[in-house]
Amino acid sequence: MTQATTIRRTGSVAAREELPLDGVRVVDLTRAWAGPSCTAFLAELGADVIKVEEPAGEGLRMGGFREVEGAASDPSIVTDRPYNLSSIFNHLNRGKRAIAIDLSVPRGREVLLGLVAQSQIVVENYRPGVMEALGLGFETLREANPAIILGSNGGYGHSGPYSGYRGYGVAVEPMSGLFSVTGYEGSHPQRSGVDHPDPQAGLSMASGLLVALYRQRRTGNGQHMKTSLLRAMAACFTPRVIEYRATGEVPTRHGNDSEAYSPHDVYRCAGEDEWIAIAVTNVEQWRALCDVIGRPEMAANTALDGVDARRDRREQIDAAIGEWAAARTKAEAEAELQRRGVPAAAAQSVSDLLADDQLASRRFFRELPHAEAGTKPYAGPRLKLDGQDLPAAGGPMFAEHRVALLRDLLGMSQPEIESLDAEHIVPAEPWRRPARSGEQQGRPTP
Repeated sequence: MTQATTIRRTGSVAAREELPLDGVRVVDLTRAWAGPSCTAFLAELGADVIKVEEPAGEGLRMGGFREVEGAASDPSIVTDRPYNLSSIFNHLNRGKRAIAIDLSVPRGREVLLGLVAQSQIVVENYRPGVMEALGLGFETLREANPAIILGSNGGYGHSGPYSGYRGYGVAVEPMSGLFSVTGYEGSHPQRSGVDHPDPQAGLSMASGLLVALYRQRRTGNGQHMKTSLLRAMAACFTPRVIEYRATGEVPTRHGNDSEAYSPHDVYRCAGEDEWIAIAVTNVEQWRALCDVIGRPEMAANTALDGVDARRDRREQIDAAIGEWAAARTKAEAEAELQRRGVPAAAAQSVSDLLADDQLASRRFFRELPHAEAGTKPYAGPRLKLDGQDLPAAGGPMFAEHRVALLRDLLGMSQPEIESLDAEHIVPAEPWRRPARSGEQQGRPTP
């Protein structure tokens, strides 16, 4: 997929020539993290991604991370549009165009199907059955565009006893088996620190959509591609499953310890909550470590040359490393160990990451503008092509591109656009919807 398609899009955010997905248009119906991270990846590759949002929230508390946290995070910003300040939303939707459509009414669905007719891909991550309940199932989308690709990401899959459950990474992670090995020996399960199923499912879905797009270009046929948070996370757990099938032994929790390497842990350094991670992978590194921490007698003890022997004595060894590390900052410890060839890295905080020389040299963070949130650093595109950086753009404001999409892409007149706004079907600004109970009064929830 290195050649740009000849399909040209209209009214795009910015010219993205000679990128793999230049000319591909994606209708993005996703919320939360997994779905938006998938479509953000497609946008990085040059796709024109149209973010379709809900037109209202209960008291302006909106879905898809357009919450009011942006205003609280920067007290210097006073605005009556806090939904444009969400750092999470602006990060996950960088480079996309935005429109809000009420899909619970026929006229709103007509607008969406008009966008589908002008696109190659639709992505959604509602609970299975919600698209059909909205009257927007795959067969309906195909009527609007026979070549359309629909990517659906569920929590637990689209069939089976759990398929109707809502799926969030925090709940899927333990069900994937991961919690059976996260935590310390003899203790209870612990979260891994982040909801891994979401980004894993996002990349899995993006990969599947690229394959489907390749097939679409060769055959002209669309398809319905399905994946789930549970499937994506369970695939990452495969080595433990193979281990169990081969040995019959259930993998257990062992903290930061490793069966292959020793020492292998994090050690507290000087300062508050400052740590250094060390992973010794061979005897030469072990002896160098002993020299750095001033324990030549351990290096001279050839009985400790083996990994198993060092693991048997890990309490004594960890205590020696901990005593040495406590007298140094994590940066000093990292520098001393790395100079001697010992694999070591300081545990980074957010501020550390922003100041990291390696990330800066790779242009990992980009200063991206936003009309209301201002210019701030965001993680940039995850790939380079032929050694070159991919272009990056900031996230959209609420319904920022509605006029361009309705007028230029769908050919609507100004009176039609104004009518859609007045009826809150495709509004320019969100409107306050009274609190509701159940799903029958509005759009089904994902």
